[in-house]
Amino acid sequence: MKTKITFSILLVLLIAIFYFSKPKANENNVTNVTSFMNIDTFRIGAHWTGYTNSNYDSLKEMNLNLWQFTGFIYDGWVRAGVANDYRDSSFSAYGQNVKTKIDLNLSAGGMKTIMDRSKINYLGYGKRSDYECEGNNINTNYWFYAYRDHNPNVSTDTLDNSQFGSNNTYVRYSQKNRHDTGFVVKRLISNREQTSFAPGINLKWHIMPRIRINPEDTTTNKLVCRIEILRYDSTLIKSIEIKTWNFKNDTLPYNGRYVEQFFFNIGEGNLIIDSTGVFNPDHEAYTNDACGVDFRIWWAGECDMWLDRIRVENEIAYDLFGDNPNPFWNNIYQDWLTWEAHDIAGEEAGKVHYFAADEPEFDMLPALTYLNKKIIQLSGGASSLVPVISHLNFKAHLPNCLYTDFSTEQLKTYLIDTAGFQMYSFDCYPLYGWKDWTSAGQSRLPNTLPIVTEYDEYSGQLGDPVLPATYDYWLQNYFDDTTFFYCGIGLLMK
Repeated sequence: MKTKITFSILLVLLIAIFYFSKPKANENNVTNVTSFMNIDTFRIGAHWTGYTNSNYDSLKEMNLNLWQFTGFIYDGWVRAGVANDYRDSSFSAYGQNVKTKIDLNLSAGGMKTIMDRSKINYLGYGKRSDYECEGNNINTNYWFYAYRDHNPNVSTDTLDNSQFGSNNTYVRYSQKNRHDTGFVVKRLISNREQTSFAPGINLKWHIMPRIRINPEDTTTNKLVCRIEILRYDSTLIKSIEIKTWNFKNDTLPYNGRYVEQFFFNIGEGNLIIDSTGVFNPDHEAYTNDACGVDFRIWWAGECDMWLDRIRVENEIAYDLFGDNPNPFWNNIYQDWLTWEAHDIAGEEAGKVHYFAADEPEFDMLPALTYLNKKIIQLSGGASSLVPVISHLNFKAHLPNCLYTDFSTEQLKTYLIDTAGFQMYSFDCYPLYGWKDWTSAGQSRLPNTLPIVTEYDEYSGQLGDPVLPATYDYWLQNYFDDTTFFYCGIGLLMK
């Protein structure tokens, strides 16, 4: 999440709100509940209004009726005057303080409150990517979640019509005595998602290839395949062999089903990467196509193998809504959701607007989908999750991301049909107040404004004073600049 301007200038949220049908409930422990949020007034808000604390007069002068504060990932609204509102605090320590602030925002300021909450934001950083391994039968909306290289001498696309397969799902099949040994897949297309340090936390990553073999091959221990994991500079960081005995243990026999978490003995290693820093030790740019991260699979040729996909997810996603979560963390996360969505948002219905998820990356969508459905359910339909999407951030995983974009139909597929968001917003930050940062140069201010001397970020003067005519020329040139990548190429003028 990039740092917002914290000075006196308020960047007004440009919110395009969309309403759609109720979401599907595909995740475990989530039921369909339609949000009944009463949107009776057009709401106008600004980032960081919470810094004014209880001084609502200036906000009223600007006719703002929506209160928002983006806390750090660990401290909630503490800097907005809400005591004990830390991410790891128990509800008993912070819950009533948050409710009091929400009540005050409405009673004293006439403002509903955007639920920009550290617990929800943290859970929203659960990241999951499903990389399909078939070569020619990829869903076109997810063409980037696939591999460039599929050696036809090592494997072929096939429909797995067994009891464990699907009539409409292709997998990559390697057959003993027919195919050569070698790499089934390599050179992942969108291979940078594990190199992003947002939210600045070094989380563990779980690598889960979905594979099945014939059950009779588990009677003796044969080498099935080898998973090789490469980091940003293409250096091999882990190589793990999967053998037939890794498909079963003493209490769980193997019947030919697909497996994505294997039983490794001590000393055999595991398919866990300890932190994002292992993938990207030099903190290289998330948008750089030179990234060499890869999850490639080499087939040994000793038994038949069906390879569906490789799932890669961080430990937040794994413990929040994964198939085999750590019960300790899952219980904590479910408590967080209950406290925030039910005990606060549900009880403060009519005073809160929605839960915000700021500038998500694409691989956060599965977690946000889960959170949205849980929030609607736990709040009794009083609230939902609204992603505030930064255009570049959302597509940063795409090859040549500055010039590659999603179609309108693809966005509908991702955000509405799949995620089930009832509303969402796109943000753009065309007016910056940062010194010598943009392609248009340092920000300008007309020198006819009162108390304009020189650029001073601490006093809130976020521009160089110039003549009005010079300011008008700079502003027009800035808006016409189609190379200003942060808003997307020419996005402001589209």
